[in-house]
Amino acid sequence: MEFLLDRFGYVRARWLPQDEEGAGEGWRDTQFLLDQIERIHREPRILPPPDDHVH
Repeated sequence: MEFLLDRFGYVRARWLPQDEEGAGEGWRDTQFLLDQIERIHREPRILPPPDDHVH
């Protein structure tokens, strides 16, 4: 499993290789992945960073 995180630390996408069978190129298409990263990079901050999580 791989994750795509934005610059604020939020998970924006996940990829499971076994989910790709018959579903197209997915993240194997490097240009598609780079385009998605650029789109996320241009977005404004959606939420403030979460508070520290301590036990």
